Amino acid sequence: MKTISTDILIHEPMAEYQAKRNKFLTSHRLADYRRCPLLFHKKELGLVVEGDRPAFQLGRAAHTLILEGRDLRTWSFSPPITSTASTTFSSDD
Repeated sequence: MKTISTDILIHEPMAEYQAKRNKFLTSHRLADYRRCPLLFHKKELGLVVEGDRPAFQLGRAAHTLILEGRDLRTWSFSPPITSTASTTFSSDD
């Protein structure tokens, strides 16, 4: 089995990554544009601000595990709640 070199990967602190992310077209920004160009434009101008949602928390947790390899046992997040589930999951459970 061939191993993949990780020499091309860089470590970028989260604050630095977040400061640069508005300069690039992400998959989420592209999806906004495809869904509604006017909404995309308003978000770019700062007229529409999305709040944090449980789906975003879950996505950040997945990125932390998959892309950064960090341990999720220290995380606490609330997955999307349905009518049959009303539990917040954390490392203490």
